[in-house]
Amino acid sequence: FLGCIITTPLMGLLSDRVKNRKIIMVLGVIGAALVIALLITQWVHSILGLLLLFFLLGSFASTEVVSYPVLI
Repeated sequence: FLGCIITTPLMGLLSDRVKNRKIIMVLGVIGAALVIALLITQWVHSILGLLLLFFLLGSFASTEVVSYPVLI
């Protein structure tokens, strides 16, 4: 949850800088799939490792927000 809060604005800025939302979203899906694979296989056994993985999962999940256009 915290990773999503922190990185959502950063992903928006990054997608604006790259000028291609699809690349950011694809990288987010790949990153989230890798993190989920690590969680499923129980590769990490420490609390800090799990906190890092869940932070990364939230960060990669925040890339979905760039698909929502903002109309002002």
